[in-house]
Amino acid sequence: MRLIGSVTGKKWKKRGGRKKGNSPSFFCGFDKSNPYKKRQFPQKELHAPVFSFFSTMKNKYFFPAYIFGTLILIGSSLNPEKLEKIQKYSDFFEKVLSDYSLHFFAFGILTVLLFYGFYKIKKSPLPFLRIGLYSIGYGLFIEIYQILYPYREFNLEDIMSDAVGVIFFLVLLKIFIVRKKKSEKEGTGNFS
Repeated sequence: MRLIGSVTGKKWKKRGGRKKGNSPSFFCGFDKSNPYKKRQFPQKELHAPVFSFFSTMKNKYFFPAYIFGTLILIGSSLNPEKLEKIQKYSDFFEKVLSDYSLHFFAFGILTVLLFYGFYKIKKSPLPFLRIGLYSIGYGLFIEIYQILYPYREFNLEDIMSDAVGVIFFLVLLKIFIVRKKKSEKEGTGNFS
């Protein structure tokens, strides 16, 4: 028996013989020109930015960025008094482990790891703006998250040092990619 009906399966009519394995939930009817050929409907893709974000970020190359982001979240939850004890040992530790340098380098490294994920999945052109917005947005999330702890506070200067680190590392990556492309073009030009 043959099935002809709508995609939802509400108005199915039975006609003739049906091939084994075709059920109304997976089958939309036969093509009129060829009764043994199934109709194929084009699948619609979701173009909303949120869906494309989650489908892209599920890739295994983003795993280092997830781990590092989790470490940033854990570090932002700790009591800052322990860090102050380490900073008192020497001037070097005081400058290297200052709040601003930690934010600068932590979010710079997060930016590099996000860039690595997009680079490995061969996203072309590389979404520098999106990477920057993800990193700065995560920094804003961390600062809002720190309001929940009595020994932490929301600090606009931390967000600014996050943004400076993100922009600095994005510029370095952009320069690196441009130089790499120029060297590849020069390398292929010599063989002509």
